Amino acid sequence: MNLAPPKTLSRFAPGMAAIGLFGAALLAGISWIGFLLATALVALATALNAAEFRASVRGVWLVRIALALTAYILVQTPLAIYRYPLLAGNHYPDWTDLLAISGMASVTLGWWIARFPHLVPRLLAITGAGMAGGVLMGIQWANLMERGMGARRDWGYLPEEVGLFAGMILLGSLVMFLHRLGIRSLSRRQRFISGLCWLAAAAAAGTVLYGTQTRALWIGSATLTLIYVVWHLSSAIRQRTGTRTAAIAALVITVTLGGLIQLDGAERLERRLDRGGDTIAALIALDREGVLQANPSLGERLNMWVEAMRAFTHHPVMGWGIGAKVVTDELAELHVGWRQPHYHNLYLEFLLGLGLIGFGLFIALCVSLIQPLLHRPRAARPVHHILVLTMTLTAFAFLFELQVGNASGRAVTVWLMALLASLVFLQHRKSGS
Repeated sequence: MNLAPPKTLSRFAPGMAAIGLFGAALLAGISWIGFLLATALVALATALNAAEFRASVRGVWLVRIALALTAYILVQTPLAIYRYPLLAGNHYPDWTDLLAISGMASVTLGWWIARFPHLVPRLLAITGAGMAGGVLMGIQWANLMERGMGARRDWGYLPEEVGLFAGMILLGSLVMFLHRLGIRSLSRRQRFISGLCWLAAAAAAGTVLYGTQTRALWIGSATLTLIYVVWHLSSAIRQRTGTRTAAIAALVITVTLGGLIQLDGAERLERRLDRGGDTIAALIALDREGVLQANPSLGERLNMWVEAMRAFTHHPVMGWGIGAKVVTDELAELHVGWRQPHYHNLYLEFLLGLGLIGFGLFIALCVSLIQPLLHRPRAARPVHHILVLTMTLTAFAFLFELQVGNASGRAVTVWLMALLASLVFLQHRKSGS
């Protein structure tokens, strides 16, 4: 019996997928429900084109790993709930939250992105616009005008995630600013105008990033910006082209970002980073109490993570079940500090919830997504670096801030994984394997 969709319907699949991709790009930073609807439209297009999809993904390790992780979550979750009924009432994170980022949704989106590579620049631009729109809608404008831009909660309910969005837009804008200035085929006026637009976008994102007062993302963004600017300058010196432009651009970036900090008074920056040296010294000495005294926020998280590793030794292979903290707090009798339903660490959620099996599959999924970035040709470097910086910042934020229990964090994670998955499929297609 032939269950394939009629050819008249399959002809609509590419158009449906393109609409879904643009919707997903726009809504990833705005609405989880809207993002789901856009993804569902892409999934429907995939179902209409199922034969080609199956044929083209055969032998792709990313797909195998995503399928394995998805299947493991679906099997392990009911077993864990049967063992610990308390898990059934946990919703932060819920098992569906980790299922969403297990890879299959991103694989489907990424496969269609790879079919439309010419749309990637537009999708990236719309993604940035959507994230910026999400931030603007969450800002408490009246409070912001009254208390200044350094009152972190006024930038949105979750300043860590707002800071993540701002950090990604900042880095992407700086990359494009430097890239546009180096395009010799454009006139000097065109380079100046386009470069000024990207610099303005970076300044806006930098303002939001500073205002959210998120130290982890400050450090991550500053480090990645420094690495990229140094790389850009060294490349210009090695190739002996555009050295003066590169040096001026680096100076402009430094002055612009430095000026942003002064807008609201550098004392806020000093206060947030106060006792940073004491914190680092305590970390090096493995002094948990010293870290807690120097930086209570980090100290409480560190205590929570150490206790989480103690809980891990009880069920190392298959884990406690997704949302494990509500169980480990009670049954393992751990002193965890914060009484929160999550570990503030995505990797620990996988390790504690799904054990070494699920954690290993998730790490394998991340490695599969990252692998194509190491082999991109020179012609793809602008997009390459945007994705590298975005991916690196996201991975850094995973360890500290990003919580997939929050709809906004979940949507952005799925979409970023989809962009990386598209590179996997493009590489697979070019290899001819």
